[in-house]
Order: sequence, then C-alpha cells, then structure tokens
Amino acid sequence: MIRFIILLFSLIPVLSAQTPLINEIMSLNSSIIADRDGDYPDWLELYNPSPTAVDLTDFSLTDDYSQPRKWVFPYVKIEAHGFLLIFASDKNQLSTEKPLHSNFKLSSLGESIYLFTAAALLADSLQVPPLAVDMSYGRSPDGSDHLVLFLNPSPAASNSGPSGVEFSGSPEFSIPGGFYSAEQQVTIETDAPHSRIVYTTDGSDPHKNSRSYSSPIPIKRTTVLKARLLEDEKLPGPVLTQTFIINESSTIPVVSFSTHPDNLFDDDIGIYVVGNSNAMGGYEDNPIGPPANYWEDWERPVSIEWFEPEGKTGFSCRAGIKMFGKTTRNLAQKSFALFFRNQYGMEELDYPLFPDYPIRRFKSLLLRNGGSDNTDNEGGVQFRDGFAAKLVYDLDLEYQAYRPCHLYINGEYWGIYNVREKINKDYIAEHQGIDADEIDMLDDYHRLYPLVIEGDADHYNALIDFLLAHDLNVRKNAEFVETQMNVRNFLTYMAVQIWLANHDGPGHNCKFWRPREDEGRYRWILYDTDHSFGMRLFIPNYHYAPDAYMDDTIAYYREENGPSWPNPPESTFLFRKILENSSFQHLFINVLADLMNSRFSEDATAGLYLQVKKTIEPEIDRQLQRWGGDKKQWLVNAEVVDDFIANRNSYLQEYIIEEFSLDGLAEIQLAIEPEGAGMLQLNSLTCKSFPWSGIYFKGVPFSLSAIPFAGFRFSDWQGIGETVAASEISITPAGDIKITARFEGTSSPHQLVINEINYHSEDAFDTEDWVELYNPLSAPVNISLWTLADQNNRPLYTFAENSIVQPLDFLIVSRDISAFNKYWPAITSLIGPLLHALNNDGDHLCLRDAAGSVIDSLTFSHRDPWPRNADGNGATLALRNPFFDNSQAENWMASFSHGTPGAPNQIIGSVDAPLMPNRLRIMSAFPNPFNNQIQISFAAPAEEKVSLRIFNLLGRLVRSMDITGAPLTFTWDGTDDVGYPISSGLYFVTLETRRQMETIKILLIR
Repeated sequence: MIRFIILLFSLIPVLSAQTPLINEIMSLNSSIIADRDGDYPDWLELYNPSPTAVDLTDFSLTDDYSQPRKWVFPYVKIEAHGFLLIFASDKNQLSTEKPLHSNFKLSSLGESIYLFTAAALLADSLQVPPLAVDMSYGRSPDGSDHLVLFLNPSPAASNSGPSGVEFSGSPEFSIPGGFYSAEQQVTIETDAPHSRIVYTTDGSDPHKNSRSYSSPIPIKRTTVLKARLLEDEKLPGPVLTQTFIINESSTIPVVSFSTHPDNLFDDDIGIYVVGNSNAMGGYEDNPIGPPANYWEDWERPVSIEWFEPEGKTGFSCRAGIKMFGKTTRNLAQKSFALFFRNQYGMEELDYPLFPDYPIRRFKSLLLRNGGSDNTDNEGGVQFRDGFAAKLVYDLDLEYQAYRPCHLYINGEYWGIYNVREKINKDYIAEHQGIDADEIDMLDDYHRLYPLVIEGDADHYNALIDFLLAHDLNVRKNAEFVETQMNVRNFLTYMAVQIWLANHDGPGHNCKFWRPREDEGRYRWILYDTDHSFGMRLFIPNYHYAPDAYMDDTIAYYREENGPSWPNPPESTFLFRKILENSSFQHLFINVLADLMNSRFSEDATAGLYLQVKKTIEPEIDRQLQRWGGDKKQWLVNAEVVDDFIANRNSYLQEYIIEEFSLDGLAEIQLAIEPEGAGMLQLNSLTCKSFPWSGIYFKGVPFSLSAIPFAGFRFSDWQGIGETVAASEISITPAGDIKITARFEGTSSPHQLVINEINYHSEDAFDTEDWVELYNPLSAPVNISLWTLADQNNRPLYTFAENSIVQPLDFLIVSRDISAFNKYWPAITSLIGPLLHALNNDGDHLCLRDAAGSVIDSLTFSHRDPWPRNADGNGATLALRNPFFDNSQAENWMASFSHGTPGAPNQIIGSVDAPLMPNRLRIMSAFPNPFNNQIQISFAAPAEEKVSLRIFNLLGRLVRSMDITGAPLTFTWDGTDDVGYPISSGLYFVTLETRRQMETIKILLIR
C-alpha cells in the first residue's frame, strides 16, 4: 500500500520549489503550543523558500486528495523565507488577526497532507507517519527533501532542533512503585553505552537539563520518580514513571497524578489556580465567578498510576486532565475530568475499575471531590452521590458507577475523591452499544426548550410543543407521548429524585438522551445528587438540613410558580403534564410504592448505607487533615443520612396521599398455596418469599400475576371477594387486603424452551422480530391454544389447534413471515405473525399452556449483562444450552452472524468454547515495552483474511504477513521480513480486514 501511494505521488504534477512548502507537522500536540482558547490542537507549518513574499489567497489545504478545496486560505501572505502556522483544530477560523485554524484535524496514526494553489494545482504534499506525543515531523533544513522527526518542535520557526530516526532505550528501577513502610533507596540502571540517565521528582518529564543520575536516590516520603535515558545520536527514550508511597497504607484505591507543576499551578497556563484568566463559569445567562484559570476548558497532560488497596498496580498510563464542576471549582479541593486519547498513547482505558460492574472500557472518567457534599461544606460527608448511585443499581436508569480513592498529585496527598463515569456520548455508546455520534443528548437547565449537548433538540422541542397543545387524558395523545419518551424511565427518575429529597433540581443537573432513529425515545440520567439525604439549599446554615426527610419534594418537583432556580415552572412542566394523565399518575405512585417496599425500605437502604460509610470512615481522617474539618462533626453529618433513611418513607407516604388526594394507605399481604409452588409479580416487584407484605395506596390499582414453578399450574386467587381463575389481575384496594394465590400440581413436565430471540434486526438484514422455540424432549409436544405474550401481558401469538412441535425440533414465530423468508427461504418450521413488535430496549416473553400455566418466561435487555451485539448489530440472543436457566443473562450469548433459526445454536454442546468474534479487535500486546519478543493477541471473524503490518515512525514497512481470522496470538521477535533485527524505537502494528483496521503502538527496547 505504501509503495503504491509513493508511486501515485510521483505522477502528480508539483510546482517548483519556489512555492510554499509544508515544512513541519505535529499530530499529537500535548504541550508544545496552545491556541488562544488554551487548547493544544494539531498544527502544521508552511515555509516560503523564495526571496519574495507569496500571496496565499485561495490556496487550499486538505487531508483528502479528492477534496482539494477542503479548507481555503483567506487573504494572507507569507513573507520571503518566512513561516506560517495553521492549527489543524477543526475550528475553521479564518481571521488573519488571529492564528489560522483549518476545518479538519490530523490523524495521529499518520496520513497525507496536500497544499493546492488557487488554480487547484498541487503545490506540495507530505506523507506523515504516526507520531509520538509532542513530536513533529518535517524538513531539515527548512524546505529540503530530508524528512526527520524533531524532538523539540519549532512551530512558525526554523527547524533547527535535535532530530533523528531512532529512540533511546528505557532505564529500569531497582524496585517497583507502590506501598512501602519505610524509606527506600532506588537505583536506576541501564546497559546502554554512551548514555545518561536523567530524572525528576517534581512531576515533570525529565529532559537534557534535568538532574543526571549518579547514585541511589533516597525516597523518604511519598514521591513520583521519573527517569529517562539519553543516548548519543538518538532521540530521548520513553519516560519511566513510578510512585513510591512511603509509610501510608489505604483500604481504598490510590491514584497518583504527575505532571509539570506549571500545568496546574502557573498563573498563565495552570488549570487549578485563579491565575490571570478572565474566564467565568456557569452558563451565559448565569455566570459563576470569580474570574479564574480553572473556568477555562484547558486540558493538560498527566501520568496516572492506579494502585489497588492490597498494593497491586492496576494500571499506569498517560492521559489528559481538565477541571470539572461548576460552583465547586471554587473549593480548595477541586474535581478533575480525565480523558484517554490516542495522543496520550491509548484511546480508552480497559480496566475493571468498578468491581461487579459490567463496564470496563472508559474514554473518560471523573475524579470528583464530592461536589456540594465535600467535607469543606457544612454537613458534607463526601459520598452522598456515590451512595445514591449504589442505591439505584440495576434500576431502569442510567447512572454513574462509583468507587472512592485517595489522590496524590506530584507526590503530595490531595484527599479522598470519588471515581465516577463521565456522562457524555461515549458513556451512552459504551452502555447502550450504539454509535456515539448517533444520539441526541440534552440539558434541561431551568428552561422549557433545553440546551443541546450532542445532536439536536428538534425531536424534543416537537414533543414539548405537542404537550403544550394537547390533553393527555385523551388516550391517543398519551400513547403518542409514550412513543417519544420512555415514560416509565422518566417517572422512575422522578421517583428517585423525590425520594432522595434532592433540592438541586429539577432545573439543574437534568440530562436526557435518545438514539437518533425513528423509534428513539428519551431516557433520563441520574447524576449529581449531592443535595440529598439531608442536604438542602436556601437555608441560613448553607446545606445543613437534619430534618430534610420531612421535605415534600413531590410538591417541590410539581411547583407551578417556583423561583428561577432551582425549580422554575419551565423545569417542572414535563412532570406536571405527564401526571395529568391518570394512568401515568398511578404508574408514578406505584413506582414510588414499589421502591419503598423494596430497595428504599429502611432495612435495605440502611444496610447498603452502612457498607458505604464503613468504606470511607477509616480513611476520612486524612481527608480532614488535608482540607480541614472535624471527625466528630463528620460523624454527626453521617448520622443525618441515617436519620433520613429511618424517617423518609413515613413522611413521603403522607405526601403522596396529600398531593394526589388519596384516601390513605393499604397494607397488601401476599401468600401462596402450597409452599414452593410458584412466585408472584406485584407491579415491578418479584415476590419469592412468603408471607409478603407491603404498603400501597387506597384507590390506586396495582397489578398482580401468579407464576407457577415447574410441576404446578395456577388455580385461583383467594381473598379478593370472589374466586378468580385468571393468573393476571388488577386490584384497586379500598383498605388492607390479604391475597392468596393457589396452585395445583400438574403431570406436565417443563417442555418447550425459548431458545433464540431476534428482537432488533440489523438494518442490512432486517428479518423483523422472531422467537425460536425448541423441544428438548424425546416426545412431541402439543401446543394447541398456547400463548406467547410480552411484558405488557399482550398476547403476541396464540397457537392454532393441533399445533405440534416434534422431538428435538424447532418452531419459529415471526413478526413478518415475508420479511423472514427473504433472508431465510429454506426455513419451513415457521408461523406468524406476532401481533406486536418486540421492544428494542428489551422485553419480557412468557409462554403459557392452554390452562394459563407458565411453561417458560424470561426478561431480556439490550443493556449489560445481556449481550449487546444482539441490539441491532446483526446477532441474535442465543441460549447457550436448552437445559440452562434462560431467565439468567449469563446463559445467553450473541449468535454468530445473523443467528441459526430452525437449527441448533452454534454454542449448544460447547458451553465453554469461545465464540468466534464478529469484528476485528486487538485484545492485548504484552509485554509493552519489550526487549526480546512481544505477543499480540487479536480476534477476527473466521471468514476474514487479516493483514498484519508493522511500521516504524517514518512510516516504513518493516514486517508483514497475512493471517486467517480466529482468536490468535502473533509473536514478534523484533526482526524484519528478511529476519534481521531492527533497532529500538516506537513501532505501529496495524491489523486490517476488508472492513476494519485496528492500530496499536509498541515500544522495542534493545
């Protein structure tokens, strides 16, 4: 490929050398030069080798040869033997009074850049190889054909700094970083002749003027030690970073940041200080002061090390940091946003930060100071928002995972921080398995028509217009609203905020999103709940509110004439409007009641709170010593949360009665006969232990379903005034009630199995929805008048009389038989249609026999831990084994290709066998850096040929081979295609199929 490109360039007519030339390029600018916004974008430099000035008006730059006019120069001249800097930032700024900005960025993996004249003739081009951070590539000397890498880039100046094509190796420390109980002596070693080791202890990267290593370094206190090897006639090697934590233990993870102190504390460029900036925080219509550097959207490079509590190093890498938060940036202890990008070495972190959490890949994270719950604020305990996140685990809500840590900055202790996921498009993409660029994400900041974070607000604004103009008590209007927003999700979100008594809303911290597709519905995200559990705004003692459990936040969140902040009428409109519909109102009341009878019950909530508190309490002294505060007061603050939990439900139940004019409470008692015959579903709660009781509300109907276990079928209900044989009922209680579900034995064994589900087809293979049933028995099963239903208990299909599924055979129930036959014409065991489509967000399927007994049932989701590739990515949900419990997500996997309707799932009989991947992916490269050999593990579809290529920093191909796709490991010994050893340096491994390409960086050290 590279030879072809070079040949192509040779055929393009290029003007004489007296036209301007592309002289220097940087595609990973981390700290070399900032633009006027304080950002560090990519850049390129033009040089005029001629003795006269050149008018560049209507010249153009592009990174796509087929679009020569991609970015056109304004009226600008480049002086004789002069230089012109253009930031490749995608900001498209053409004012000649400021530095120019193109409308495209540069690729860190290498690409070609072209300069065209006003007459569309190619003036110059430069093929740029993959570059390391803060390293440039260009001509030496200026305007020549000699291309090199520059260690000290020189934007808008002559290329006269150190250059070369090979890197020095890496030194080694005598002991690894981590926890030590006493002073350590660290030796730094290298085998490289004619070399010098330089090191720092202030967080900055070593350079030629740093201290030279000569003898063991005493580490008496917690210190970040950075070292680098300088060899004659080579570029400096990689920076080796290790943090030594001396005489300081921890029961929570420890994070170490190291960066040049100026990046944080310099008055001109430091992001942590007031400094010299005039920037303000907040929004345009509500700015927050005072002016300070920390309001700027500046990003600075940082080295990160993560240590688990037992001392093990979790990961070490480079990343970018910004300041984070609004008013809490004014606190002495500030929050950080952390970004993983290619320019720092990897585009995402792959590490299990949060135990027992399905997500382990992150493009950004937060290290949060506790927000308004910071110990610097009266009443702060540092973990309210994290506790709320743990409390809503596995509810139908988006929320941020939480884990506390200690933070060190350049070796200095910086306090307790909360590691959180960052709410942005990448968060949604990772959790939902969708394209990050195909979402609308909005911010309802005290306004009816929201701010746009991603995409646009057109869909939501149309919904608001509809709500303003229509009565939701008209059934079709309410049904339409349910197609535009996930009403249950929204009411769950509101129920949680109201129970928490979160006073920092609803006109604040309210984000919601939808996939940009025809059926995309809005969902709400829970975050920043610091003003909960006894923290309240607008009282004389800022924040401290030990009686907040008494707050009527239902009225607060429905206020029609609230102040401009935090609950103006614009922010309460949607909730008020939705509750105008009686069915939605009943749903909201039942959501709250379900929560208070389960995870928000005093026992359940207090137990979880004790766990969270016990995690922080042994570590809080260090936080208080660092930033001030009193342990006794912290314990009092923590007791406020305890009191809130103990008293909240009784007050909130009374407010529900008052706000919705109800007649009072009703105790619901449930039992089954005989014991162990089945379970009951009350609204959203699954009741498995009996007797069961809960508090609900008079006059508010609730749903109740009986689900028999294998060997039983439902008989009837007792205690509701009459004997009822229907297994699913709705009851409107007038007072306390005791209900018994009676079951009876049946000789029918557990028979058919829901074995494969296609609920969201790939656009290019749209068979419409289908469900596969499988008979694992050795006898035929008569399914006459059986029913298949969804989560709304709507019949999807009723099987005709004399319907038989033969032994070890399959039956497909299709939503659209013609659409199915288009892609699967050979399948004959096919019936349909399903009366309703399955929900793309997940659904419930229940197969019942003619008597109403449950034969099989499960609830699946498009979210983890269910396989996400089945959600519109071409795969189906495939049961690992028909004898496994199909109600458990771990027993399902994404199918190969588009599934196997009418045939065994490919994983049956090989439960532990790895699945063949459906996309190219590099799994790991170890060790990296390497000396003798490196193992590169990757996966690829079986039918794909994979081309493996290894390039050096100049883009020269040094090793290549073609591989048949499978989960494979390629071992490279650092030799070229001929077998000769190659020199130390940074190399790029590229794996490519017809459709995909993956690239990683590896470092060879001889």
